[in-house]
Formats: sequence, C-alpha cells, structure tokens
Amino acid sequence: MEDDLRGSRYFMHLHNMVRSRRLHGLDTASVSEGPLHRPMWTFTIAINGQYFSATGLTKAQAREIAAMRALYTFGFLDC
Repeated sequence: MEDDLRGSRYFMHLHNMVRSRRLHGLDTASVSEGPLHRPMWTFTIAINGQYFSATGLTKAQAREIAAMRALYTFGFLDC
C-alpha cells in the first residue's frame, strides 16, 4: 500500500475542501506505537463531526489513507 500512495495528495485536497468551505472543522491527531526503529503510525482526522483513522508504516502514509477515506465518504473521491 505504501507504494500506491507515494506522491499522493489526498490530505492536501481535503485541506483545500475545508478552506473552500465545502467541509468544516478539520482536526488531526497522530500517535506512534512499537519499537523506535520501526514504529506504526495511527493518524486520525476529525471533520464535520466524523472520524477517519488509518495506520501505516509512516506518519505520511497513515495521514494519506485517512484523508482518502474522508474524501471518499464525503463523495469527493471515486474508488
């Protein structure tokens, strides 16, 4: 999955939707767990009262997956 998301801009698109006022109230949180040499990241996005979480090998990967889920849920992304 990490290779599939390389260079993706889902979080940027989500942020732009908030700035254009199509979506409201973007908050984020991230946490890493596991050994320092290979942590697993969990990234959570709260937007419009809904929560979208994802786990990945990097913080960026988890963030992009969570943003992709949010965009899909709100109808801004077709998969």
